[in-house]
Amino acid sequence: MATHEIPPFVQVPSGDGQSDEIKTIITILEKSLPKSCVIYNAVKMAPRFPHHTKIFYMNPKSSCARTEVHSHSWILLTHATEDHGQKVRISSPSSHKYSSLEKAGLVETFASSTAFNWEEPHWFDALDAYVTRIITKFISSTWTYATPKTHLPVARILQKNPSGGVHLAGTAKEVLKSGLFPASAIEAWNTPSLKTHAQLGFKNAGLVLAIIAFNWEEPHWFIALDAYVARIITKVSTEVKRHNIETYPDTLINYPTIQIKPLDVTHGTQFISSTWKCATPKTHLPVARFLQNNVSGGVYLAGSEALPVSGILLHADGLLSMLHTSEAHRGKGFAKFAMKLATKEILKSGLFPASSVDPWNTPSLKTHDQLGFKNAGLVFWIMYELSKEKLAVLNQQ
Repeated sequence: MATHEIPPFVQVPSGDGQSDEIKTIITILEKSLPKSCVIYNAVKMAPRFPHHTKIFYMNPKSSCARTEVHSHSWILLTHATEDHGQKVRISSPSSHKYSSLEKAGLVETFASSTAFNWEEPHWFDALDAYVTRIITKFISSTWTYATPKTHLPVARILQKNPSGGVHLAGTAKEVLKSGLFPASAIEAWNTPSLKTHAQLGFKNAGLVLAIIAFNWEEPHWFIALDAYVARIITKVSTEVKRHNIETYPDTLINYPTIQIKPLDVTHGTQFISSTWKCATPKTHLPVARFLQNNVSGGVYLAGSEALPVSGILLHADGLLSMLHTSEAHRGKGFAKFAMKLATKEILKSGLFPASSVDPWNTPSLKTHDQLGFKNAGLVFWIMYELSKEKLAVLNQQ
């Protein structure tokens, strides 16, 4: 498929995502996963948004004479939205080291390129520190009327390993995290006795000792356990503590009062657009487009025709985004239900579930951890906005 040059950037039409150049770009990004997970997702989703997403590569003239896309190429993706203008993703060749002169050349390359419409606002999303310094420098030094707002640091990318499982309530890890056991149990976890757990026939010494350390002098209900934990509790109770115990096998099912399903376009658009912290009067336009083309997860009250009470969607820029739970329904695990559904659907489509979380957002970090997400690195956002003076000039033209 023919490419279009915007010197020194080369635009690669996404088409159906099967061209040789797109395949080469995806292969390059695969090799730098999980660092590149966001732009990797965005490139693979580009055919869904042919009128809004553009893919480029760039070979700095000072460091490489090759013209085709290769491992030392810079890969860029832009996605236009009605509410925040152009969103830019950039993947730099981390293995290549640039001299001071080459870095200055990169600044000039970006500043003079028509691949970016500098007359409009931009978001440079999920950049690494190296690229952030380059973008900040050319915006600050070249565009007198621009007011770059660099948030350093703003978030951590959390990327889910596709081969990893999703932790359900009742697994060994969840039980220990739940606060079910007192301090003595946690201490026991750190001082396992091989003899005790081996005699009971279990490999997990820490969990066995934690259960033994529980206060068995009072009646208890152990609820929603997996089969492995249930067997440990039964053996500890009957063989160690000599207590009577009754077990009630059950199936973990959906809450009878809620429905977990993808966000519908009408209600989902209204819910996300009215709750996202960066929403503008035009946010409903891209949100509706994302819900029509990408996966999402939502929690609805059963039998209600009202808006969802929790929801998240996959943004065209590659991130799970815009997660929100209504105030009256927080603390019930609804955000985790919505994220789990969206994550499973993303994995089915061959993408990498990736999210960004403010480092100080402890509840969200905990939810991501419970779902099996791992910290994949620190990233930065730059919001490129026009000053009042520049806006006044443009309005007069």
